[in-house]
Amino acid sequence: AFFFATDGIAGVQVWSASSSSGSASPVVEVCPETYCFYETWLEIIGSQLFFLREDPNLGTEVWTSDGTAAGTWALRDACPGTCWGGGTVLATAVDKLVYAARESEVNQETVFVATAPWTGSQSLFDDVRGAPLLPYYTPTSCTVDDTRIYFGAQDSQGGSEPWVSVGSPASTLQLADIWGAADSSSGPHGFASNGATVAFLAYDDTFNESFWLTGGEEETTRPVTSSAYSCIPWSGRIYPLGDKFAQVGCYGEIQVIDPASSQLEIIETGAGNCFASAASGAVGGLLVAALGCDGGDQIWRSDGSPSGTAPTLILPPDFHVSWGFDRVADHLLGVGGSSVDRLYALS
Repeated sequence: AFFFATDGIAGVQVWSASSSSGSASPVVEVCPETYCFYETWLEIIGSQLFFLREDPNLGTEVWTSDGTAAGTWALRDACPGTCWGGGTVLATAVDKLVYAARESEVNQETVFVATAPWTGSQSLFDDVRGAPLLPYYTPTSCTVDDTRIYFGAQDSQGGSEPWVSVGSPASTLQLADIWGAADSSSGPHGFASNGATVAFLAYDDTFNESFWLTGGEEETTRPVTSSAYSCIPWSGRIYPLGDKFAQVGCYGEIQVIDPASSQLEIIETGAGNCFASAASGAVGGLLVAALGCDGGDQIWRSDGSPSGTAPTLILPPDFHVSWGFDRVADHLLGVGGSSVDRLYALS
């Protein structure tokens, strides 16, 4: 296990703890103060640790460690010298870390990719094209599949559109110009992959938000159509559901996207005056928190079909599903299997 701590003498350090020995020891100092303003995240892929560290020679950059001092180094001096390259994790896979950082003090952030055995990282920025750059002040959505990285970014004209890459500047391409104007942005977000197809949300030139699908090429990037009205919530979180995708709409409906037909299906969950607040990907389906139901809050499970959508847990009247349902449920189901009973911890 890894954690941040200070012994009151040194600054904040990354510590490594062993359950077998019952002891912990410092690995490396991440900032010289007893409280870090920026170096506050840890990411673990397998047994490898990634974190942000302030170094007197390199500035603040992304570092990696196997838990030993000898196995600790900077992935890259993204912003050469002592300037602040920084770093924010965008996505991870079993052998890949995708993060955002700056290459100079005057540049916007761009995307960096590190792969096992973690000897360094590659910037996706192309000097000739002056792209891709990540939007200012907007959290960047990103997902990865077996070979590709999908994210929203700006070109040299400033418009934010969907991009794809296999990990090098030459392979990094804009998938579509959804908005259709050089200095305008479709704001792609909510990227999710089911292994074969990627779904995301974007705005068109009439300011309508809609679902899009892509197979990783410009010719396979297309909008999802719907014969029913759908309201897309602010959270914009899409979940893989077998070979389909799903999310919860503004009024508690489950919106199921079928890549085979590029169609959107609406599944209502409003029986008993319920409305859904959040969803979570789960083993065997989608979990939906339904609030305000007659008789108490409920948790529904859906396999993406009307017949496979039903309440699976009804909480007692004095218990309520928390607003953090989606994030905590993702974690609980990820580490503890698909038992919905574990979700009582959320009430």
